[in-house]
Amino acid sequence: MPNVYDQAHKLARALRDSEEYRAYRATQEKVKDDESNRNLIKQYREKQMELHAKQLQGETLTDDDHQA
Repeated sequence: MPNVYDQAHKLARALRDSEEYRAYRATQEKVKDDESNRNLIKQYREKQMELHAKQLQGETLTDDDHQA
C-alpha cells in the first residue's frame, strides 16, 4: 500500500505542474506588479475582514454592507 504522504506530495507536485496553476500564478504576478490592482485587493480584503468581524459580533449585515 502506498504511503499517504508520498501520495499527497505526488498530488501537490501534479497540481503545481498543471497548466491551470501556472496560468493562475502568472496572472497573480501581473496583479502584484500593478499598484492600483494591489490597492484594490487590499481594500477588498479590509472590507471583507470588517464584515466578517461584524458577523462574528452577532450583527446583522445590512443591504449597504452587501453593496459596499
